[in-house]
Amino acid sequence: MRPVRKRKSFIATVAAAAVVVIGLLAGINASAGPALASVTSSSVPANYGALPAAWHGYAPPAAQAASATVCSNSEAIFNKNSGKVLEVYDSSTANGGTVDQWAYNGTQTQHWCFITVATLSGGIPVYEIINNNSGKCLDIPNDNVANGQHLQQWTCNGNEQQDWAWFNEDTYDLIASATNASANMGYLWMVEVYDSSTANGGEVDIWTGNNTATQHWCPGEACS
Repeated sequence: MRPVRKRKSFIATVAAAAVVVIGLLAGINASAGPALASVTSSSVPANYGALPAAWHGYAPPAAQAASATVCSNSEAIFNKNSGKVLEVYDSSTANGGTVDQWAYNGTQTQHWCFITVATLSGGIPVYEIINNNSGKCLDIPNDNVANGQHLQQWTCNGNEQQDWAWFNEDTYDLIASATNASANMGYLWMVEVYDSSTANGGEVDIWTGNNTATQHWCPGEACS
């Protein structure tokens, strides 16, 4: 059983109309990636999109054409607290592969592609986040939105547990679960590193938003 953590109340309101969504840096351009067929489904658009422009003043990666055969534009996602990046542990390509953090090393398991699947009120985009090594999606196991729920990778299937909304928080981003349960509570559950770990292998989970550095993320090599 995991230890109980005391957290301060979530102050920021993600429903505010003044929220400005920021874009993805163009610092990393992967030379190869999963075929589109491996990361799309009948319910998911086949075009790779970039996060909106003007993130830290950098241009986002070029949008993928629907006819593209690989994801050629991908990014690492850095944690503000640890300086480490979101990855799939041990470069696993299996369903259920553990999502953790690790020091940036440029491997494909630390690179992620983005498909736009929806737009929330106020223009907030929702994405599938696809691992460039495995072609699988960032996923909440069994759609269980709860504090401490670890994240995994799973075959992209268009289900809500693979939908992620990106909100701007100062000079970093919040990555919020976009499930119905999360939406009904104002997109309350945020991607974070469990227990604010700064260690390689620190588990990535979701937790009630609390505006701490471990819930802040920065896409792109220039964030390192």
